[in-house]
Amino acid sequence: MKKKLFICLLCFCLGAGVYQVLPRETYIRADASTAFMSLEEMICKSDLILTGTVGASEESQWDTSKTGEKLHKIHTDVNIAPTQIIQGGQAAKQSIQVRTQVGEIGNTIQTTSSYPTLEQGETVLLFLTETENHTEPYAILGSWQGKFVLTEEDGIPVYTNGRDAIAPAALDETISEILDTYAGTQWESDYYTPEEIEKMNNALFHVDE
Repeated sequence: MKKKLFICLLCFCLGAGVYQVLPRETYIRADASTAFMSLEEMICKSDLILTGTVGASEESQWDTSKTGEKLHKIHTDVNIAPTQIIQGGQAAKQSIQVRTQVGEIGNTIQTTSSYPTLEQGETVLLFLTETENHTEPYAILGSWQGKFVLTEEDGIPVYTNGRDAIAPAALDETISEILDTYAGTQWESDYYTPEEIEKMNNALFHVDE
């Protein structure tokens, strides 16, 4: 009896020791509130609007500050094969990189529930904005609001972000009409700070209740 107890205790200690030395996964949550942007505002403010297919992702990288210091956040750049460049950009370009706020480096994994992700093989309509250095990769304008996925509603193909929907057949016409109608419009985000917009949105949707 004592021998069995000793063996069980030894196995437990060995297991605990192995567990302690095994590499552990660390998870980072990249979540944030997103200020409301209407479809009209996104169309008018996008540096690049395109349809395309999501391709392969590049290797995930750590974010860095303006001084080159490594930050405890991860990003992954994803290649998009454009089907159509609707607004801005170079029509002949075969691949465009878009930055996402998820990724994995070693045992550190960054996930999100508020930023958009790009899954390989998706057919998408993207509203993109340039980064600070005005080069690729692009960022998705309006966070999740700027990513539309091709799906079907009542048997009709549509691009949708879960709130707005645009039929592919009317895509060019819809965007052209909005650009003509809202040219020169001053949007709330032009004269409110992101913090003020977030506060107004929270009050509108009763977030704190």
